[in-house]
Amino acid sequence: MQVEPSSGERAKAIKVDVPLPDDVQTRINSLSSELRKDRDREYWFARLNYYWALMLMAITIIASFTAGIGGLFFGLNARLTGSIAALPGLIALAATAIDWQGRANWHYRKRDALDALINQLRYELHVPPSPEDVAAISKARTDLNRNMSAEWEQRLGLDWSVLKQNSRNQP
Repeated sequence: MQVEPSSGERAKAIKVDVPLPDDVQTRINSLSSELRKDRDREYWFARLNYYWALMLMAITIIASFTAGIGGLFFGLNARLTGSIAALPGLIALAATAIDWQGRANWHYRKRDALDALINQLRYELHVPPSPEDVAAISKARTDLNRNMSAEWEQRLGLDWSVLKQNSRNQP
């Protein structure tokens, strides 16, 4: 009976028949390691931001429910009810300024782009790969970081313009 190797074992067993110069293999290994670390970090941040968004939404719903039901049926005093009722507004302000969901999506998009670079490095290089092939993927990573940073600054930096617009509309 023959046992089928796992996907990890198959991936390790695949080797190019053409010997690679040590510097090219070293570059491939180094870049692959860096891309994987970057991808894993982006996935961690994506999940963290996503869970923050979910948690804030849950707190908002629970606070609204607690203030309404507690004030009407359980005789919570006015100060406590008012404090609980203020939480959804404060959370909405923070969620609007920070945009947790937008940040999560940004991290997921960056993770996906890093996955594409990893696939290029693993499966789409010329045989045998040249130092220029590896350099092109490294440059694509640099361009990705530059573009994603610009997008973050433009779309996801703290946005207090909502407060400025509302304060201008006040008499």
